[in-house]
Amino acid sequence: MTNVIPIITASFAAGAWCASGYSWLLPLLYSSSIALIILIIWQVYGQKPVLWLVGILFFVIGMIRFLHDDVVSPTDISRYQGQTMVVYGTIVEIPQVTPSEEGKSKVRYLIESKQGHVIAGEKVTLTGILPVSVRQDSTKARLHANDEICVTGPVVLLHGYNNPAQYDSVAAAQRQGIRVRMSCKENDIHIVATHNKFSWQQTLAMWRDKIIKQMQQVMPESHAGILAGMLFGGYGGIPQNIVADFATTGIVHILSVSGSHIALVVGVVTTLGTLVTKRFPLPPKVVPLVAATMVTFYAVFCGLTPPVLRSLVMGLIALGAVLIGREKDASNALLLSALGMLIQQPALLYDLSFQLSFASTAGLVFLNTKTVAMLTWLPTWLAQLMAVTIAAQLGVLPFIAWYFNSFSLSSLVANVVIVPVIEWVVILGLFGAMLGIASSMAGNIVMVICSLLIGMVIQCTEWLAAVPGAKLYIPAIGMVGSVVYYVLLAWVYGYKPKNVLSLTELVKRWPRYSQVLLLVIISCIILYHVYPCPVRVHFIDVGQGDATLIITPHGRGILVDTGGIVGNTTDFDIGERVVVP
Repeated sequence: MTNVIPIITASFAAGAWCASGYSWLLPLLYSSSIALIILIIWQVYGQKPVLWLVGILFFVIGMIRFLHDDVVSPTDISRYQGQTMVVYGTIVEIPQVTPSEEGKSKVRYLIESKQGHVIAGEKVTLTGILPVSVRQDSTKARLHANDEICVTGPVVLLHGYNNPAQYDSVAAAQRQGIRVRMSCKENDIHIVATHNKFSWQQTLAMWRDKIIKQMQQVMPESHAGILAGMLFGGYGGIPQNIVADFATTGIVHILSVSGSHIALVVGVVTTLGTLVTKRFPLPPKVVPLVAATMVTFYAVFCGLTPPVLRSLVMGLIALGAVLIGREKDASNALLLSALGMLIQQPALLYDLSFQLSFASTAGLVFLNTKTVAMLTWLPTWLAQLMAVTIAAQLGVLPFIAWYFNSFSLSSLVANVVIVPVIEWVVILGLFGAMLGIASSMAGNIVMVICSLLIGMVIQCTEWLAAVPGAKLYIPAIGMVGSVVYYVLLAWVYGYKPKNVLSLTELVKRWPRYSQVLLLVIISCIILYHVYPCPVRVHFIDVGQGDATLIITPHGRGILVDTGGIVGNTTDFDIGERVVVP
């Protein structure tokens, strides 16, 4: 069983990836899978090995699942893109409100389409999620989740910037069932029916808003935005320069609820449970069950967004392994959770959040213990802190290079000095939020302490981000380079076939050859950077045509036409968000 899980997970993922890049006939795939099942049964009956056949079967199943998931429904609202429509549907999410000027607010409703018609046309059945943006008077009551509404406006395809290696926001939206959008006037959106039934989403949103307002009463707005981001996720209310400093120091992930938050809640509950069990003997399975309950409630309270849900699944699987006494099988638990998510939505294979969370968790599972052993020359507490950062960074390095072309050298210091303080801020923030329900004064005192700690975090992060060389440029290495990287990483860490020598054994056996090889590699790198390259011309999609970037043989850049946004109604910076990346 131990060998089966990695094979079927890797095979399913490979099949999904293969199906996304090539055209395949579904009848051929179905017939192949049936033939493989019959062959596997025959092999099992003859007591012959079937592991390789199971791998091929899951490869084919991965292809089939991706092709089915990639089909757009005939009733999807995107079929009517470019037309003005009247759409009837239900609001499925808490509306997002962005304050604007002149007493107006920009409100974004997420609507599950049910029916609709082109102007003066017949009603037709519609499916798909439709985001609707409308500027509304800030003093008027807004619509709520579960309200049935009617909205009129043009159906517009989502727009993205078609540049290589840039984050594909259009594909990310399509994975949520969103393929088109609509903007309308305030008078073009109407309530059809208001549902006053209990809505847990609305109730939790009201609690979150109440907690955020409590924060804003006792701390600066930027501090309240940072604490809200740490507790519930999101960058709302956080100045862009602070977000940039967090990104430079490699700790921006702390502003979105992820696996680290789930692990922190589990750690606090486990620590408290251990202290309680010393005084009051409890069954050994009580603490993991309480931890599972608490992280589930926390994830629901944060809104069960896809990244939160993925972190929750991984956390619950890990706690389940503890409950059944299989905590050493963390790698299999990770692979099973990844397989389950890909079966449910194969396109997650291309989701940035999924890639980073899975790769970093895999780095922790497979590399953390061995990294601690390599850092025996450091104090134990420091070695453990450093190992967590190094293992996670090594796991995600090819993805970081591909999407961001940068590596944070200051992240090692930030994770040792700043992250422990941030963890205390999160713990105190959650405690203050719960305490505020019983006593607002006691909750405010805790929030003030959080604000003081956040001020210290902001200052330290700003200093670290300003250090020369805090952020290092690294080139993308592509698919082949990534495979070579992970093979070499596994070899260095001892994950290799029995007959293959490890790096240490290789250097000891052939020291001179190893030195010569190292010199050759260093020389090649120096020559590559010094030797003149051909002239390269890049055309960058900036929304209104293309910008042109000319790179001379000696690496000088000439940028022609940077693009931009007409008007001042948006703070979207083309240079920062499109051209520079």
